[in-house]
Amino acid sequence: MPGAARVFVWLLQVATGALIGAMAGGRGGALAGVLLVLVALLLIEGRRAARLLAWLHDPAGKPPVGDPLWQEFNLMLSRQRRQHAAELARLEAEVGRFEAAGQAIPDGVVALDPDLRIRWVNRLGARHFRLDPRSDRGNLLTHLVRDPQFSAFMTRGDFAEPLLLHPTHQPGLALQVFVVEFGDAQRLIVSRDVSDREQVERMRRDFVANVSHELRTPITVVSGFVETLAELDPDEATAALANVLPLLQKQMKRMQSLVADLLTLARLESTPEPPPMKPVDLPALLTGMVADARAVNGDLHPIHCAADPGLDLRGTPGEIRSIAGNLLNNALRYSPEGSRVEVTWQRATDARGQVVGVLAVRDEGPGIAAEHLPRLTERFYRVDSGRSRDTGGTGLGLAIVKHALTRHGGHLEIESEVGRGSEFRAVFPAERLVSNPTGP
Repeated sequence: MPGAARVFVWLLQVATGALIGAMAGGRGGALAGVLLVLVALLLIEGRRAARLLAWLHDPAGKPPVGDPLWQEFNLMLSRQRRQHAAELARLEAEVGRFEAAGQAIPDGVVALDPDLRIRWVNRLGARHFRLDPRSDRGNLLTHLVRDPQFSAFMTRGDFAEPLLLHPTHQPGLALQVFVVEFGDAQRLIVSRDVSDREQVERMRRDFVANVSHELRTPITVVSGFVETLAELDPDEATAALANVLPLLQKQMKRMQSLVADLLTLARLESTPEPPPMKPVDLPALLTGMVADARAVNGDLHPIHCAADPGLDLRGTPGEIRSIAGNLLNNALRYSPEGSRVEVTWQRATDARGQVVGVLAVRDEGPGIAAEHLPRLTERFYRVDSGRSRDTGGTGLGLAIVKHALTRHGGHLEIESEVGRGSEFRAVFPAERLVSNPTGP
């Protein structure tokens, strides 16, 4: 054993010193020899210990090499240091994996200590609460999130129900905040973005309110006429029917149009993928629609149609008809009498140099102010609601056009200038175009 051998060597060295001292000066010399050997041993071992301590403070180099006893110390300390370094690396890797998993969570996460100080936050949590993951660590969360509703929620301590929070720094953002308590009074705050859910709920409420509003007028008119006729004598009621029936028919037709458009829009929204498509003879379709419009409108609007006879469109016939019909009807409905309406269908090149098919309807109506253009395809949105109702519009035509175009890979472009008319363009991608060499 290195320890026992080292002790034996020490005793041998002391005995040798005592013997040499005794030979030189008797008993006093022996004692002096022992002291000298002990002092020398202390100096040597102290130097070795100092070198070992210096290496422990700065282990960058190789460990000091000494006699077997100190070498054993070196080996034991080196082994423990390697084990400690391996364990530290393992723990750091575990922490790294934990942080990576926390960053991948699709919700915001903020870990708090019992004093509500931030211990860790992922990127989404930092964005939700406007925090800095590094500089804000250790600070009180309630001092950084200055929202009275949030502060009251955290102070109250009742976390059975989540908090619905609308941060002021991000308009339109809605957060559902959960608090999970764990460990020794520690807390985990989980924030979930429910903005889309709120928007859908708001759209649902607006939709119900708009439908109710649209139906209220015709129902009120029909109900009023029916009640009036019911109060008249049979002869008076019969005489009044000649004047009342056209008005009733108009209101009933308006309700039928609204219901039909609602059903069409619901079908388009509920089936994201269109049914199997086939080539549609769009020039023939437009020619027929324009002829029907001329028959209905008479001489109110000169309608000019120019369609490339050799260009068909691959799509769903009913939806293509709905796109063209809504665009043409809008132009006729909102244009003054005698104004010209143009319908064109042709190949064109878009801003990126791609070949597209463009179905354009141009009118000479009053035009639309720029601030209204982004919202024209919203359901029930009207630039002039009173005029739209007077002309029989339901407010759903352009919403139907937008959804039908999306199902065909296309989009709607609108150009308008107040006082100079508007142009609505249904743009279809090149893969929807079909050359028709048999066209006239």
